[in-house]
Amino acid sequence: MEPSARQAILDAAVELVHERGVATGVTHVKVAAAARRAGYSSGAAYRHWATQDDFHRELAVAVLRWRDRSSFADLIASVRSLVESHAPLLEVIRVGATANLDRLPDETDYFVTLALRASAMFSADVVAAARERVDEGLEEHAQVYDVLMQLSNRRPRPPFTRLHLAAALAALADGFAVQDVGGEPVHVDRPGLGEGIGRDWTLFGVAVEAMVEHLTEPCDGEGRPTAH
Repeated sequence: MEPSARQAILDAAVELVHERGVATGVTHVKVAAAARRAGYSSGAAYRHWATQDDFHRELAVAVLRWRDRSSFADLIASVRSLVESHAPLLEVIRVGATANLDRLPDETDYFVTLALRASAMFSADVVAAARERVDEGLEEHAQVYDVLMQLSNRRPRPPFTRLHLAAALAALADGFAVQDVGGEPVHVDRPGLGEGIGRDWTLFGVAVEAMVEHLTEPCDGEGRPTAH
């Protein structure tokens, strides 16, 4: 099968995964259905993939390499106005954490890649694609945290780095996403935190605050640590 047809069928299969969500990995998307979506016969598809298993291994890699920028954009959008108005760091954390959890029920793409990453150990190709996806995401989010730390006069607390912070927060977010499936995020009432800081917090937001406090420290305008 010519390369263009092969890629077209894979692209169609990725679309089907993101439309239908995760059943068992990507095995609910059949090569024949992807071929039909792409305008080819199932016979044409099987000239390249001898079995469904062969097709599903390559499809898993293709899904993990598919980049949806909406999650990254949503993170920025949820806190942009607060940052521009110089809101307290705690309010940025509170609002950003709540927005992160609120969007998850509709984020099929997020759960597709999360499920594939969790099962990646069974295929070297999927492991490599999962690692690439994670590393790119961590660097993108570390750039956002760089800006937030600079605006809040904080820096990574040695021996931790910006990527340690990004990795820890990403793992925390993934854990809460899985834990809250089928339920509602836990909220707690925290009055008296200071002017400009809301009192309705998700438990995720509280955990983010604790992590930021432990992994970062106050600094001056030149990035030098200041007395606590």
